[in-house]
Amino acid sequence: MSSIKTKTIHHLNILVLIILSILLNFLVSGLVRRLELPLYLDTIGTVLAAMIGGNLAAVIVGFFSNAVNVFYDVTMLYYGIINILIGVFASIFHTKRFFERPGKIFFAIVVFTCIGGGLGSFFTYFLEGTDFGVGISAPLASAIYSLTGASKLFSEFCADITIDFFDKAIVVAVAIIIYRMIPDFYKRYTKWVFLFSPASSDEDKEHKGAIKRSLLRKVIVMVIVAEILLGTLASVTGFVLYRQVSVDKFTDIAQGVTKAASIVVDVERIDEFLEKGRDAEGYNEIEKNLYRIKESFPHTTYLYVYKILEDGCHVVFDLDSNEGVKGSKPGTVEEFDPTFVPYLPKLLKGEEIEL
Repeated sequence: MSSIKTKTIHHLNILVLIILSILLNFLVSGLVRRLELPLYLDTIGTVLAAMIGGNLAAVIVGFFSNAVNVFYDVTMLYYGIINILIGVFASIFHTKRFFERPGKIFFAIVVFTCIGGGLGSFFTYFLEGTDFGVGISAPLASAIYSLTGASKLFSEFCADITIDFFDKAIVVAVAIIIYRMIPDFYKRYTKWVFLFSPASSDEDKEHKGAIKRSLLRKVIVMVIVAEILLGTLASVTGFVLYRQVSVDKFTDIAQGVTKAASIVVDVERIDEFLEKGRDAEGYNEIEKNLYRIKESFPHTTYLYVYKILEDGCHVVFDLDSNEGVKGSKPGTVEEFDPTFVPYLPKLLKGEEIEL
């Protein structure tokens, strides 16, 4: 068989590997979503590609797996760099034979968990802000937050790390099983094309005259770096766009809630409500209507009506929050929240605040 034909077959093997690995990520993660399991399982193909085809194949699979999943969940774009990093580390671990010993397998799982759960939790926190969102880890994060009183970022971190550990344990186990089922000749061909085998192996010695390793390694490193930078750029760009869209969406919600509340509350009776509180005629009915407004906007956590004076915020209505925080009684004077400070001059004059 000629050298050109041999190389063509080898490159076709790599292409098939990349396509099948992307499909594996897509199909398994889709099945998990369909079954509503609290897992992701979207990196099995990435780890497998790293074990068989090396760094470059893993990076390509990681990048395009997230690109394909964007059609079903647009937020996947922002986590693209995570899949790429898992692919890079998986190829390193395979080269160092980490997937052959239980202790090192556990270490690899922990590293993948830190990448997927640790880094992913920060992405989720900055995307969703003070809301846990509707992701897989949201119920657990909310439970940790309610039971421990920890910060939302820490609660999100703990939830993501916990779920991701089990997720990555399954990913690594499945990838190792599939890898051991693949014929050795196919592994040799794909490794040879991307120079994935150790430099001292018999395969490298056999093909040493056919491929200039140093030059090809430099090209591979350049391509991997370019892919990682591209993945990072896509993640950052997606993050900025998503955050801006989210800000605009929640601003519209806040304005809608405010307008609805202003219709329900009789502003001419504010002083009466402050003086008499719940004993004022119609107060309880207005409060019920405010609760209805709050419930009609699921993302609304707090809803209150204050009269802003020099000594603080005088509570007219203050509804219980979704997080279990009880509202203050009418007539209570609250200190100014730090977020109010920049707007105090306008608030004291009764002027409208532009969001």
